[in-house]
Amino acid sequence: MIIFYVIIILYVIVISTLIFGFYKMKTETLKDITPEVKFSIVIPFRDEAENLPELLKSLEQLNYPKNLFEVLLINDNSLDNSLTIVESFKNNSTINHTILNASSTSVSPKKDALTQAINLAKNEWIITTDADCVFSVNWLKSYNQHIKENNSKFIAGPVAYTKPDFFFKIFQLLDFTSLIGVTIGCFGLKKPIMCNGANVGFKKKLFQQLNGYNGNTNLASGDDVFLLEKALVNNKHQVNYLKNYHAIVYTKPVNTFKKLVAQRIRWASKTSKTKSVFSKLLGLLVLATNGFWVILLLGSIIDEFTFKQLLIYTTLKLIIDFVLIYQALLFLSQEQYFRYVWLSSIIYPFFSIYVGVLSLFGGYKWKNRAYKH
Repeated sequence: MIIFYVIIILYVIVISTLIFGFYKMKTETLKDITPEVKFSIVIPFRDEAENLPELLKSLEQLNYPKNLFEVLLINDNSLDNSLTIVESFKNNSTINHTILNASSTSVSPKKDALTQAINLAKNEWIITTDADCVFSVNWLKSYNQHIKENNSKFIAGPVAYTKPDFFFKIFQLLDFTSLIGVTIGCFGLKKPIMCNGANVGFKKKLFQQLNGYNGNTNLASGDDVFLLEKALVNNKHQVNYLKNYHAIVYTKPVNTFKKLVAQRIRWASKTSKTKSVFSKLLGLLVLATNGFWVILLLGSIIDEFTFKQLLIYTTLKLIIDFVLIYQALLFLSQEQYFRYVWLSSIIYPFFSIYVGVLSLFGGYKWKNRAYKH
């Protein structure tokens, strides 16, 4: 039983430290600063016909001078009518659009598509996002402000899920929100370990200086995390987080359990390949904490452990988890979903173990492509 107490105490200490880092991270508010920075927004897409109309409408509504940004849309061999939708929009849009067809040269088509577009980008600052995203009208203004007020060359931005309509999606939202809490907490502690490619900005010269995604094209995912690691090695003081409500990019939760499992296996594959020891240890600690909770629960049912032991462990875990998730929900203005945290927290340990076991036995399928990891 001692190991159970050691694990939960370590977990409480580590998550408490991340909570401190979250509060330490400065929250920026939007000011009336003249737009000056020029952006190239890079968006790869594959079979996104369902999501592209919302994305394109959101881009059209950005409250930023049209002459200060361009949009590069890269068709990654879509099998649906995504390309037709994009081409139709370009003909009726006031935004400077460039449509490209990706030519993949590695096992990571997304990195190849991003590289192709970034090399053709005309502006100093690159922002990458995904085709299933929408933005605040002041998204680019928040980046402009941050760049003018900070010495940044790499900026990680916040990502949140759009309003879920039933518990399966609420579960994903809460799980994803906990990752946002950890991400911001790590930046607040000056120990960044992850970011999200749906909202990342960096200087084109930095990308070229770091040789882009070279060295990581053997892994399908991780365009965001591995570039972050390179930027940190180059100059960690020029890597920052944009903690601004107007900088949030909204994406959608998946709609089937099969897709959710594939998505989480894809995310887990990045953690196993990262060079960050802290990231790996944190992932292992979270998995162990959830695994031991399941063992305690099952053990208490068959009288191997007492209910009191289960109660102590559960209480400590839930309290610290609730604080981390609540502060992230507050920042994202999604605190209305906090009432579902207790149910999500009971389900999540089983889900995380299930994903962990599956990730040991092969690859996954994403966007109609099979990947190994």
